[in-house]
Amino acid sequence: MEKIAIITDSDSNISLEEAKKLGVIVLSKPLSCGDEVIMDGVTLTYDEFVKELKDGKVYKSAQIAPQIVTDLFEETLKTHDYIIYIPISSKMSKTYETSLLIEREFNGRVKTIDARSVAEFQGYEVRLAKRLVDEGKSFKEICDILEGRGGSAIAYVVPETLTYLKRGGRITPAAAMLGNLIGLKPILILKDGMIDKFDAVRTVKKALLVVINELANSDISPETHDLFVLHTNELDRANELVEMIKANEKLAGFNVNLALIPGVVLCHTGPGALAVGYAIKHK
Repeated sequence: MEKIAIITDSDSNISLEEAKKLGVIVLSKPLSCGDEVIMDGVTLTYDEFVKELKDGKVYKSAQIAPQIVTDLFEETLKTHDYIIYIPISSKMSKTYETSLLIEREFNGRVKTIDARSVAEFQGYEVRLAKRLVDEGKSFKEICDILEGRGGSAIAYVVPETLTYLKRGGRITPAAAMLGNLIGLKPILILKDGMIDKFDAVRTVKKALLVVINELANSDISPETHDLFVLHTNELDRANELVEMIKANEKLAGFNVNLALIPGVVLCHTGPGALAVGYAIKHK
């Protein structure tokens, strides 16, 4: 049987502890604040990172150095026949393009998959890839399955405030000031690997109801999709959102999974953000 390694980055929301249990490899993403650089999920705990954001630190994500990726591939191929690398969406970073250049050096033994996703939905594809490896699927079979699923997840993100979108340059200071003044809460959508504006309403609760209504009117079911709520380690708020979802009769049958919003997304949405999304099950 082929020995296949699965590699991803910390944007996938797979912690180093989970990676060890799963048997996958996670590359930590660098996050910079001025001259200071930290490694996502390594330098600070999740709660420490949230506190730094609340204290006004502005972090930006950066690519993992290509040499680090190359060295990891070389080392991993000493003990494996193939590597499947699942980085953050190609529409959010140049990591995918860079990896395509790197994989040419390995004569078909490395395949970079564009899951066109991020956070738990990127991690969903990583876990699926590992399950397919454990089931004995071939390198080619797994790559074909994963490539056919690219962009299959959709998620809606509701930041608690516009402040962090302004700090990250996602909206202008004037738009943020006006939005905060009149109490607008944006709704962002992750679709086909890109995060864009979906809507804006007056309160967080109304924003969440809009999102739930969108999900209820989507062609999803517990048999064909997995549903997720993402949060910033605020379990009470996350569980309240789960109850709101289950109160909708069209969504009541779902087992809602909870997960954290990873650092690269948190830089832009800020603490207090909530997200709801779904991924297509593989059968």
